[in-house]
Amino acid sequence: MAEGHLDPQLWTGALDQLRRAVAHTTSHCDTTSLSSLTQFQAQLDLLDVTQEVMIITDEKWRLPDRVTGHCAWEQAIVTHPRLQHRPVLVVTHGYHHRQFGPMHWVVSYPSFFLQHCTAAAHGLDRARNLPRGFSSLNHRPALHRLYLGYRLHQAGLLPEVIFSLGAESPGIWRPATQDWPDWDRFTQLLPMEFHDHLCNDHTVDHPAYHEAYCNIVTETETEWDHTTQPQPYEIITEKSYKPFLAGQIPLFLAAPGHMAYLERLGFEVMWDLVPPGYDLMSTQDKVQAIVALVARGPGWIEEFYWAHQAEIQHNWHRIRSGQVQLQLIQEIQQLTGLGHAQNT
Repeated sequence: MAEGHLDPQLWTGALDQLRRAVAHTTSHCDTTSLSSLTQFQAQLDLLDVTQEVMIITDEKWRLPDRVTGHCAWEQAIVTHPRLQHRPVLVVTHGYHHRQFGPMHWVVSYPSFFLQHCTAAAHGLDRARNLPRGFSSLNHRPALHRLYLGYRLHQAGLLPEVIFSLGAESPGIWRPATQDWPDWDRFTQLLPMEFHDHLCNDHTVDHPAYHEAYCNIVTETETEWDHTTQPQPYEIITEKSYKPFLAGQIPLFLAAPGHMAYLERLGFEVMWDLVPPGYDLMSTQDKVQAIVALVARGPGWIEEFYWAHQAEIQHNWHRIRSGQVQLQLIQEIQQLTGLGHAQNT
């Protein structure tokens, strides 16, 4: 499936484990694709309040207003006359669980686990002396992905990375990139393709996951928005879990706190790979650190890979064990008080 939203129909099966854990009966709607508050309020009207718990799935939950600090979408739930006294779970791809109303919570339960794709993992066999130590697949040309490719190109390191990047209207980034030397020359390289005829899905069948030791994960969002103004955005998608399934070293270009979140879920995130404080660095500083790592060459990252087999095997077993799903469910139950009397 191309990079984008999870098919809402898949949420029905994906939510089964969480549903059973919090209530006997639930009412569910998906609001990921909605663009206006009016549309969202109309969806709320359709929830069946005769059920025990209302579940709203939304992959990219809306940010609070920069001035007031309030989220209008959350306020719409809290003030909705039929939901004020009903338990509501907003299931997102963020890093945190939190309460925003008397019986209303935002919880993290990433769909990658929900789709039960972990059983599709390959083994951990990997060849020695691979010609390129790093890989990074990028379908949608978001600003942070463009900046990574641009900086690798400026350093003459793109040939050292299995790198793909789309070419969707690079001109829209002109306000952000106008001060980047030779930007126009870089855009002439787009699109960069590497077996792009293969399906971009939740598996690790693509050669980029087996022909490199380290996967540079460029998440859907960082703290950059289209005007390059800092804007915290927590989102974790299947891209972040693929290195664990593929038995690779993960190197994350994502929002602040991304690595800490994965560590809390029990994964080894290889802190010794990155500079101190990397997880909270700006996108620009993270890209600079990544370029410096790539510059050390495929031989260096191969040595790092073989020296961290225990961590790689731990991540491979953990993501396939089902324990992360159970941890998240237990955290949600503890926060909300829902479902404790049930057999999960």
